[in-house]
Amino acid sequence: AARIINDHPKDFSGRVFLALGDVETSAGFPTARNWYHRALDAAVETKNSSLHSLAEGRIGNSLERESNFPAAMESTRAALFHAQLLRDEALIFEWQWQLSRILHGLAQYESALAINQAAIETMNRIRPALTVENPDAFRTVIRPVYLDLANLLLLKAQAAEGQGKADLLQKVVETIELLRSDELKDYLNSSCYTVENQSLFDQQKTHGNTTVVYLIDFQDQIEMIVKNGSKLIHRQALAPTQQIKAEAYLLTNS
Repeated sequence: AARIINDHPKDFSGRVFLALGDVETSAGFPTARNWYHRALDAAVETKNSSLHSLAEGRIGNSLERESNFPAAMESTRAALFHAQLLRDEALIFEWQWQLSRILHGLAQYESALAINQAAIETMNRIRPALTVENPDAFRTVIRPVYLDLANLLLLKAQAAEGQGKADLLQKVVETIELLRSDELKDYLNSSCYTVENQSLFDQQKTHGNTTVVYLIDFQDQIEMIVKNGSKLIHRQALAPTQQIKAEAYLLTNS
């Protein structure tokens, strides 16, 4: 197989190496990164910026999953640089989002937040194509990147006080409201369908004594934002995530 690959042009070989790395990554094999490095060598030899971006990005993702964040950041920045040379917004979004996660892992929350917001702006420009190419894009891409934004805003809010804290919690709520609206559009299977965005906070204005509770599911932890009157309060749920989900389900179906 290696002889057949080597008989083809280097950029073709590089694409094959990328594919082999993806297969081994999906299977959980630790040797996957070796294929990505071979793809990178082919990209450098052929001066193929697209292949270069993909190979560096895959290497960065592999390092990110190992929590080797400094090395992951170096590779991801290289991937982003080549994507920007190409003006390939799909790749730019992918590596912006990855870089944001890496910066989060390094506890550089301000930088992570800025890059995450840039990634969302890029994603929104390519969203029609993204949802056509990946019918499951809401679950695998859109929802996770917005939850990352909410998480970063909450981390920033925890270190803030007074009105600054309230403003950040309000931004978290707005993010979750936007996500809720997008989830409804995805459920209706039409990004063009007109869905009226009616905030739970807006509904509260017509029911003055109502307390609104937002449950934000970060998979391993559920965070809560409670609005009572004009006050916003953030709490971390102490009960196990699955227990909270089960009780919320029973409550909404009772």
